[in-house]
Parts: sequence; structure tokens; C-alpha cells
Amino acid sequence: MDNPPQVKLSPALIAAAMALVILIIPSWAWAGDESGGALDWLSLAMGLFGGLAVFLFGMDQMSNTLRVVAGDRIKKILQRLSGNRVMGLLTGTIATAIVQSSSVTTVIVVGFISAGLMTLPQALGVILGANIGTTVTAQIVAFKVTKYALAMVAGGFLMTVLSKKESVRQWGTLLLGLGFIFFGMDVMSDAMKPLRTYAPFLELMARMDNPLLAVVVSAVFTALVQSSSASTGVIIVLATQGLISLEAGIALAFGANIGTTITAGLAVIGKPREAVRAALAHTIFNVSGVLLFTPLVPFIADGLRSFAGEQEVVVASIPRHIANAHTLFNVTMSLLYLPFLGPYARLLYRLVPDRKGEAAPEVLDESLKEVPIAALSAARRELEAMAAQVDTTLSEMGAVIFEGKVDRVEAAVAREKVLAQEQVKLNRYLSRMTTGQLAVDVAEDLLAVMTVATALKNITHVAVANMVRATTGSGAVAFRSESMNLELLQHYHRAVSAAFQAAVKAYLQDDGLGALDTLMMKDNMSALESNLRQAGIKHLLHSDDQTDVAAYADEMEIIANLDQIYHHANQIAQLVVDQAGGAEGLFPGAGAAVLPGSGQLDPGAAPLA
Repeated sequence: MDNPPQVKLSPALIAAAMALVILIIPSWAWAGDESGGALDWLSLAMGLFGGLAVFLFGMDQMSNTLRVVAGDRIKKILQRLSGNRVMGLLTGTIATAIVQSSSVTTVIVVGFISAGLMTLPQALGVILGANIGTTVTAQIVAFKVTKYALAMVAGGFLMTVLSKKESVRQWGTLLLGLGFIFFGMDVMSDAMKPLRTYAPFLELMARMDNPLLAVVVSAVFTALVQSSSASTGVIIVLATQGLISLEAGIALAFGANIGTTITAGLAVIGKPREAVRAALAHTIFNVSGVLLFTPLVPFIADGLRSFAGEQEVVVASIPRHIANAHTLFNVTMSLLYLPFLGPYARLLYRLVPDRKGEAAPEVLDESLKEVPIAALSAARRELEAMAAQVDTTLSEMGAVIFEGKVDRVEAAVAREKVLAQEQVKLNRYLSRMTTGQLAVDVAEDLLAVMTVATALKNITHVAVANMVRATTGSGAVAFRSESMNLELLQHYHRAVSAAFQAAVKAYLQDDGLGALDTLMMKDNMSALESNLRQAGIKHLLHSDDQTDVAAYADEMEIIANLDQIYHHANQIAQLVVDQAGGAEGLFPGAGAAVLPGSGQLDPGAAPLA
């Protein structure tokens, strides 16, 4: 019998539970006095902040689940970051729509720049797109479906608890989070009903018709709570209750764009200068846009009403108008900045110049763990650097063994120690990602990175051990001088090195066919190894020199070590083929093995081992 699903009591879940306890207080206790009398401020505050807690919990649930469900899509998006500025804009838009936070996207961009995974001009395009993507939040909460909120919560809960399929449970969690969003808004809306007849509050809200004051208030509030989603939710609730005008709502939405830049600003403390430039770019973009659009708020409001065919303010339509104004603002500003990203980047370099002697950026940036697939991209970048070191070691292995350049050994030993430390560091970095919920494909990628890192460490260890033995073994000099199979052995070494390079390239580029070609080299490698052994035996049968025996022993040791290295290269290639669905996945419907390196099908060939 399967174990029942377990609920993790995370701090967010506990906070949400406390908020729900508050919400079971009878409605009469916090409905307020709608006749204009004194308000029950404690009950009103419990309703408002309890509803806000539920709203934010729902946003967190929905965004976390979207990251899991759309993990593979995010991976493909990130792989296109090296494209042009339009692609960067689309990347930022889609990624932010998925993670539901421009602050998170900007923090990720800062991490990418710190890790050297992205240039500043590329980052600017992504940041522009992030501001468009964040408007999805306003569009979602502007829908008037709060009366169905508890039905969403119930449906999502049942899907999460009753289903045994992980995919169904993930979509259930998504629906549950969406239900909490609307339920939290409904609670906040009910809590604010008494304020509709409370004169002091109405007078305060009337002052929000001054766009500049509204921008300042919203910016401060958003900076304090570090969540533009929270600000958006409160603004929509105020509009739903008719407590603010359309003009005030638009200005408040603009102000949230300024307040949200604080999160990215905090993220760059202690970061390299490139990261500081990215955060500054986000701030300048938002602030300049708000300064440009704030004087136009009355005209924007009139335009939206005219477009909707309204002659005067219709309270029911204000939330949708605010959401549309928010989207219009960010799309327009992004399109205005897009052609000038080059000059904008140069301006940022002048405002934030490089410092002499600044340390190299850290590839494995902790901030990237906000989105696991981003952290995996950084980990693959680290693997690429490690693989380059391994390739150097393999090259020096040939120089030491075949050319007697013993001066290379000390550096190779030191490099092995550094690479072993990097492998431990990488595994620790990735292990911290396993504490959260991961999509199946993301979890597979994580394990693949760890496997490749281990293979790189093992290859280095085998190569360096062989180099050390070649400089101290009794038959090393005799082997080089007699060179029974030197040419064949050098060819074998070059073939193994080429297989390693091909396997790593296939992994880094997700090239299933390239990896399959590496696996198909197995028969040729086995034949070459067999020829080496037979040639050595044949030489010994016609030799009376005892040094030939020692040289042959060294030769067999080298062959065995090269075979181990090829085995680890094969392991890397096999990972790529498996992730592509095997040979059948690379050639759907073929139902046969693929000829080595030919790309042709051979019905009589044996399947891959």
C-alpha cells in the first residue's frame, strides 16, 4: 500500500494557517460600522493583513509550482539568452510571467552577470522584458472571480491530496495557489467595506488623485514589503471597493514599479560591478518611466475609458483599467528603450566604472537558486571550465609519457587537487537545491551534472596517476627508448582524448547524436586496444631484451588507464543519449541500432550496450 502524501509544515504554510484561523472570526466582529460610526480597527486590520497573508501565500504557491511545471520551458528560454535584444526582451517577459516576480528575474540576471553567463547588453533586454512579464500579476488579480475562490481551493486541495500522479498534484497545487490569491483578495475586500463610509479615510484616498503623492506612497509601501504583487493586490482591492479613482489607481501602480527596484538593489550588495550596473539599469528604467508617464495619468485614464466606451467612471471596470494601464506603461517603456540598449550600456559603464583588482565573478551564485534551472545553467558553466582543465591534463599526459616532459607532472598534480575541490564545491552547491520541490527533468539534470563532475574528477585522477607512474616506474625510460608500440599507443591516446572532447561537447550542447557517435566508437576502441596488446606480445616473442618486458608492463598499464578514461567519457555520452530518450528517442520508429558515426540505420546491428 502506498504511503499517504505528507504535508510539510513550512513557515509559509504555518503563516497561512494562522491567517485562516483569524479569518474564521464571525463576520459581524470585523465588518465595521457602515453607518459612519467608529471602526473596529483591530478586526479591520486582522481582515486586511490576514487576507494579504493568504494572497501572498497563494502567489508563492502559484509561482513555485509554475517554476516546477514549466522547468523545461525555462531551460529552453535560458539557452537562448545569447540571442539579440528582441530575444532578450521575450526571454525576460516569459521568464517573469512564469516566476511571477520581476524582482526574482532581476536577481537571477544579477547572478548570471556575476557568474559571467550573460553580458550587460543581454541583461538589459531581459530586464526590459521582466517589467512586461510582471504585468501578468495585475491582469490575473483584476479578474472578478473571487466568488469562485473557495471552489478553486477545494478543487486544488483534492487534486493534491487524492491524486497519485505527480503532474496532477502539481496542477492541483497551482489551482490551490490561484484560489488562495482570489480568496485573499475577497477577504481584504470585505475587510475594507467599512472604509467606504469612513470620512477620514475617504479624504486620504482623495489625496491619491494627486499622481505624484500616489507614486511616492506606493513606492514606499512596495519597498517596505518588497513585493510588487502585494501592492498590486491592495490597489486592486481598493479599486474594487470604489475607494480610489482610476487616476489614483494608475499612479499607485506606477509607484509600485519604483518600489520593486529595492529588492534588486539589495541583491547587488557585495557583488561585482556588472551586477551593480544591472540593478542600476532596472532602477533608472523604472524611475525614468514613472517620471515620464506620471504627468500623463489623467490622459491615460481618459483614453482607457474612451476605449472601453465609458463616459464616466464605472467602479466595476476600474481594476481592469488599472491592469491595462500597468501593461501599457511597461510595454511602451520597453519598446522605447529597446533600440538604445547599446548607448544605455555605455552610460551604465560610465556611471559604474570598473575597479582595479576586483576579484573574478563567482559562477556558482547563491541567488540563482531562486530558479533551480538557472542554478543548473551556472553549474554547467562550471563544468565547462572543469572540462577544459581535464582536457589540458590529458594533453600533458601524452607529453609526459611519450615525450618525457616530466616537468609537467607537478602542475598536473596541483590541478588535480584544485579540480577535486571544485567538484566537492559544485556538489554542495547543487545539494542545497534538493531541499525544495524540483520537476522531474530538473532533478534529472541535477543528477547528470553531479555525475559528469564525478567523471571529470575520476578522469583527472587516472591521468595524473599514470603521469606520476611514468616518471617513477622502472620501465618508463626503456619504454620510451624501445617504443615497441609507440605510434599505436599515441594513436590510442589521441582517440581517447577525442572521445572525451566529443562527449563533453555533446553534453554541454545537449547533442544526442554527437553523444551517440561517441558511444559508437566503442568497437573501434576495443579493436585498437586489442591490436596494441597483440603487437606487444608479438614483439616479446622475438625479443631477448629484458627491458622489453618492463616496457610492455608499462604499456599495458597505460592501455588500462586510457580504457578507464574512455569508460568515463562513455558515461558522460550515455547521460546525453538517455536524456534524449535513447537511440529510439533520437530516431523515432527506427526500431534498430545506428551504425557508428554514419547516421544510417542497420537492421542487423546489435543494440547499444
